[in-house]
Amino acid sequence: MRNQSPSQQQNQRPSRAVKVLLLVVLAALVSRHLLALLPDPTASFAWYITDSLRPIGMAAALAICATLTPWRSLRLKCLLAALCGYYISDAVVCITWYAWQFPSPISMVVIQGVGALSAFLYYWRRSYGQPSDELACGYLYCVRHIPTSAQDFLISMSGCFGPDGGYSLCANGYLYKFSSGRLVRRKVSSLPSISYHVQRGGKASQELIEGLDALIGTKWTWRNNCLTILAPIWRHHRG
Repeated sequence: MRNQSPSQQQNQRPSRAVKVLLLVVLAALVSRHLLALLPDPTASFAWYITDSLRPIGMAAALAICATLTPWRSLRLKCLLAALCGYYISDAVVCITWYAWQFPSPISMVVIQGVGALSAFLYYWRRSYGQPSDELACGYLYCVRHIPTSAQDFLISMSGCFGPDGGYSLCANGYLYKFSSGRLVRRKVSSLPSISYHVQRGGKASQELIEGLDALIGTKWTWRNNCLTILAPIWRHHRG
């Protein structure tokens, strides 16, 4: 049997998130069976708990499936995450109804059904493969990163950039992006289409380059990020 490197062995081990989710699934299953052993006076209370644990276990199981689905199957990953969201909302509805008799189960069933169907159709029908433009000097490019992390996946789910994660800007052979909490500039000659989607914009003027250079070192915050700093620049110079 061929020896594997430590990194390969690490990739084959379940991640910490998967282990935690698996414990949630097992806890929900075991708890539901243990509730059946309670005496009759607590039967109604046990039913409330059991009914709430069912969607919690389903949500955790679907989260495991979504986590283990490879990034190249992004459509399936999004569909599983959408179903997970449905069961999370179902758990919230169960808990709030049994605790405060709110909201109305019938109205929530309709809202959840419409929301789940809309999300399923959206993630199923949207395009997950777009052609990229070739890099050339003198133009501004919007560089969208194909999801490879939880943060990119959340951005992809939100639909801010279609199926892509956060983005950066590229001009005259330099990539401007947020990395490790700061906006940085990196020299690039090409961007592999397997990891990036590149869209060409308008001409890159000297004023634009100077403006991008002035942003180098900007700290990432909820107010200063690719949406608030780079997106307006791209919208103004997309051509």
